[in-house]
Amino acid sequence: MFLDDPIVGSLTILDLIAFLIVLVLSVILAKGAYALIRRVLDVRITKKRSKMIAKFTQYLLIIVGLYIGFWEILKLDISAFLVSLGVIGIAVALASQQVIQNAFAGILISVTKPFEIEDWVEVGGMPATGLCRVKDVNLINTVMRDLDGRILYIPNSFLIGNKLINYTKGGFVALTVPVWISRDENVDRIARIVMDEADKNNFILPNVIGEEKSRINKLLELPRFKTLFEGKIDMNFFNPQVNVVEIQGTRTKLAIKIWIREINRKDEIISTFLKNLRERFEKEGVKLVDV
Repeated sequence: MFLDDPIVGSLTILDLIAFLIVLVLSVILAKGAYALIRRVLDVRITKKRSKMIAKFTQYLLIIVGLYIGFWEILKLDISAFLVSLGVIGIAVALASQQVIQNAFAGILISVTKPFEIEDWVEVGGMPATGLCRVKDVNLINTVMRDLDGRILYIPNSFLIGNKLINYTKGGFVALTVPVWISRDENVDRIARIVMDEADKNNFILPNVIGEEKSRINKLLELPRFKTLFEGKIDMNFFNPQVNVVEIQGTRTKLAIKIWIREINRKDEIISTFLKNLRERFEKEGVKLVDV
């Protein structure tokens, strides 16, 4: 039968067919195992750990399939394979330098962990990504979703070589809002109004209650926060501030500094705060000045 006839050495067409079947089955089995493990573990442990276990199992099954295919079915000569691998490796390395860079960068990211799945981050460089949420991290690239719903596939080497801001690990972020008032206005009075309006907003620190307040207190006890803030801090650290930053003729520029937790809702929080602040200014007779 022609299927049993050797085509290269002792290799037959039947061997090649068996090899392809094993390879396809190992890939199908690996993908099925990945999906099953995610379905079972996602509700029992964190998604990050669930994905890590599923990925490890997937790669392991593929490696086992390759081993069976090359060494058990094709009867590959290991010594000859290693010799040829050296020559082929040089050619592949030259042809896929960018892929190798991304792979090494992916390994560095997995070791140093500058971000994790579902973290809110911003990547510098050209072009900058803007605020994004990390959705997936693999060996070659990192998948993110921006606030406009776009999916970004960013090479890992780009992440390693550029500035990356992790808002989730930071825990909270300060926002500065400029306001121009008449020179005749009392800055202390303005500060009291700002503090009062900020205190009414549940998304502006330190005015948080319940579980959110407990969560922040736990964050402040973490060693990394104590190091960053050079000692122990409490909720009073997040009190809004009103500073005079510029005076021009008959007008004064104030910088209102507030702290928030949810960076992805930044625009919404600022918009609501400024709307309420403007209504309060009108009610109190505070004169705002056009820029």
